Amino acid sequence: MQPSSKLKLAALVITASGTLLSSSAGHADVLATRCAADTLNPTRARLRLEWARACGTKINLVSPTSPKAPAFAYLNGLTSANGGIPLWEYIETDDFWGKNSYSGVDAAVNQIFTESQWRTGPYTATTDAAGFQKWTEASTLALTRPVYPTFGNNLDITAATPLYPNPNYSLSDCKLYTDRVATHVATTTTTGFYVNGFCPSNDIACGNGVCDSGETVSTCPEDCSPCGDGVCGFNETVFSCASDCKVCGDGICSLGETSLSCPIDCGGGTCTCGGTLGPSGLDSDALICTQQICPL
Repeated sequence: MQPSSKLKLAALVITASGTLLSSSAGHADVLATRCAADTLNPTRARLRLEWARACGTKINLVSPTSPKAPAFAYLNGLTSANGGIPLWEYIETDDFWGKNSYSGVDAAVNQIFTESQWRTGPYTATTDAAGFQKWTEASTLALTRPVYPTFGNNLDITAATPLYPNPNYSLSDCKLYTDRVATHVATTTTTGFYVNGFCPSNDIACGNGVCDSGETVSTCPEDCSPCGDGVCGFNETVFSCASDCKVCGDGICSLGETSLSCPIDCGGGTCTCGGTLGPSGLDSDALICTQQICPL
């Protein structure tokens, strides 16, 4: 399919889906509720946009020069403000409903990335580490409250189960989860995932990636990973949550440690530190020395 046809049809779909979503006040209420449960401040909103752009290119396009069909790339006929570089746009999907597109229904990676966080203006074109062209704009055009995508497993937001990215965007984890602290991966093989809408960011403490100011896992799971779930979360340390984050070398084969990740605590099948080899009682496949005499 030619890019021009794609864009025309995408525009029709955007119009149609916009009519669908705005056909009743109920849809707006659902989106408002979703955004309230998936709230981000401006800094975190921009991180999500970066994440969505990177995942759209890495997962759906794969290659900047030979995109994986039906995704494709095309020159949009414009040039950049920095040296007149021809501008490349990337389309993640060709199904016209935005299925499995991180950029939403129109699936235009650079367009969504820029219009969600800057006012209309000239683009600066650079190339990211994966070889994809990336558009940015001047800081003077930055929106005070950028918008960011919120996801679900159905095109219809009223029927969709909310899905969330891993709040630790630096991991470049392109999976979606059923909870905001990323402990349960969503299964979308059958349903796919969709951008159910774009939420305006809010300048509030919750959503800044730091668990502080009286925040808890209940009031702000985006910032506060639950201590005691057996997972050393993105903002947990051995000091803030010793039950989840253990230190290799403390003599205890803790949850999350194995004979491979921490042989000094969980043993590696041989007893090299004295004593006799015996079961640890903590991990079915881990062994420790019952009379450990070696220094930690």
